[in-house]
Amino acid sequence: MTDVLRTLGREQEADKTNMHYMELKDSIMNSRYVINCEQIGFNNERNKLQQALGKAESQRTFQTWLLVLCVIVILTVTVSLLAIRRKNRRLRDQSEVLYRQLQESLRQEDERNEAETPKPEETGVRYQNSNLDQEQKLALADKIRLASRSEEFLNPDFNLTRLADMIDTLPRYVSQTVNEIFRCNFSTYVNQVRIREAMRRLGNNPKYAYYSIEGIAESVVFKSRSGFTAWFKRIAGLSPSEYRRMAQKDQKDSDKKS
Repeated sequence: MTDVLRTLGREQEADKTNMHYMELKDSIMNSRYVINCEQIGFNNERNKLQQALGKAESQRTFQTWLLVLCVIVILTVTVSLLAIRRKNRRLRDQSEVLYRQLQESLRQEDERNEAETPKPEETGVRYQNSNLDQEQKLALADKIRLASRSEEFLNPDFNLTRLADMIDTLPRYVSQTVNEIFRCNFSTYVNQVRIREAMRRLGNNPKYAYYSIEGIAESVVFKSRSGFTAWFKRIAGLSPSEYRRMAQKDQKDSDKKS
């Protein structure tokens, strides 16, 4: 167009047309530049939005799994606690039954003058040269059971010879009778007597109500709580603390009924 105007000699119009053309060209280029910049900005914003959405999705997934894990842990702990509670209740019931049996055994022992004597075992090789017959062993067993009520059994120096003197017989006959009638050695028999006395003292005896477990142990000639507890559990099937707790609960129940 500019060339045509120049050919026709219209230079001024040609210059105006050329200038207008250049202005339009610059305007178009500027518009394209702006559009490109806006497109870049839009792409950046879209990328940021996609990243934010991806992060939010990751957080939501993490929170979901965390929630699932928490639910699993809570369910596991709940089931475990219920199982432990059920087991404890069963053990507590068994302990109460055992305590009742021990109390009945002590009551019967305190009520009868002579304890029932177990059937003697046959004479072993150790005592095959003994002159004791079965009738004599049973008679000695009765004397031993009666002597076990004596405070002498709570003497720290109590021994086989002392018991033999108390029932007017020989130490070897006492040893044979204890082994064959009561089916244990002399030391075990003495500890059984002492533990049963400890049961009486732990079982709501006003005289010993404020004694500690160590105090009760010392009162029946045990030098340590650990040794006393081991023998108590071996003979009674309960620890001294459990036995005392049962006795206190039994006393409270009796008080409520009365």
